[in-house]
Formats: sequence, C-alpha cells, structure tokens
Amino acid sequence: MATLIVIFGIIGALFGAISAGVEPDAEATQLDMPLMSPADLPISTPKKLWKQGKMPYLYQTDPMWAQRPYGGGTVRDNACGPTAFTMAYVYLTGHIDYTPATMAAWADAHGYAPSGSTEWSFMTEGAAAFGVSSKMFDSNKDQISSALSQGKPVISLMNIGDFTNVGHFIVLSDIDDSGNVTVHDPASAWRSSHTWSIDTIVDQSTYSWALSL
Repeated sequence: MATLIVIFGIIGALFGAISAGVEPDAEATQLDMPLMSPADLPISTPKKLWKQGKMPYLYQTDPMWAQRPYGGGTVRDNACGPTAFTMAYVYLTGHIDYTPATMAAWADAHGYAPSGSTEWSFMTEGAAAFGVSSKMFDSNKDQISSALSQGKPVISLMNIGDFTNVGHFIVLSDIDDSGNVTVHDPASAWRSSHTWSIDTIVDQSTYSWALSL
C-alpha cells in the first residue's frame, strides 16, 4: 500500500509540474519568440541515417547549424538553397561529408550568395562541382512528374504562396498515383509532414532542377 501511495504521489507531482509556471502564450511574449508545435521543431534526420536512395529531412533552422554564417546572415535566414541541395546530394550519392552548414560555407566561398540569396547557378554549376548533373526547366507538371518517376530528386524555386513570402528552394522526392508529391522543405517540418498536390507546386514555382548522377 505504501508503494502505491509513493507511485501516485510521483505521478501527481509530474502532472502537476506540467501546468505549473507561466502560461505558454505569456511566456512566448516575454521571450519574444513564436510558439512552436511539435511538428514545427527543426529536428533533422540524424547523420547516421543518411544513405543513398533515402532522402533525409534537413532543416536550415536546426540548432546544429542555424546560426552558422551564410550570405551575410545565417544558415537559418538565408541557406534554403544549400540545405535543399544537401538533401539531394545525400540522396544521390550517399555521401555524408557535407552538412547544410558546410555546404553553405562552400557556396559562400565560391560566390553563390553575394546578396544573401542563393544564386540559381548554384543548382547547376555548383551541383556539377559535386558530381551532380542538373537540368533546369520552367516548372511544369510533365517534367516534374517524369523526373520524380525516374527517381530523380527535383529542387523547385517557390514564389509567394504557401511556402514563402519572398522566394524559397524546396526538394521534391516522390509522386504518387494521385499526383501528390513528397516535399522536403528546408524551412518547415510542418510543410514537410504531408504531401502536396503537384498543381500547387507548379502554380507557385518559377523554375525547377532535376538532379541525377
């Protein structure tokens, strides 16, 4: 009986601790930061799980590299391009020698972010430096579908819409029979947590790059 009293006491203390302290909304205001749901937490695929043929989820907001420099700012603020390419690079090659931080440093050192934003040429000339062939095209359903059906990852440059208020690179890795694509958004675990209609991707993107070895 004494044991049960101790156990219930511990459980009560734990549940009591959950609701103790400042309310989340008030705490967020005090800390001057937005609330995040569990799906928004920037947890990237662990490096030990990176392998050829499996697209990792890598986020520029990941604390592992978010504050590293890039394009006159940080990886968190500016490095959607290098982060997106790192995902495709790992998928195609299985190499684990570059992270979003070191890929961003390479892009910076080679002049691919002179104004803070990643130059489009990084997706072609930059990709070639890593042994990756890249074909740039105006975003359209047929070419994106064809590339994904062949196992080629696609990087799309998104315009203002569901993914960005300015401009943003995302990775597409698969398409199902209903025309829904798997998205790896380097800025959002939530947007990466579900498939998107290819029509949405095409309507909101300007250019895409199909990558292969």
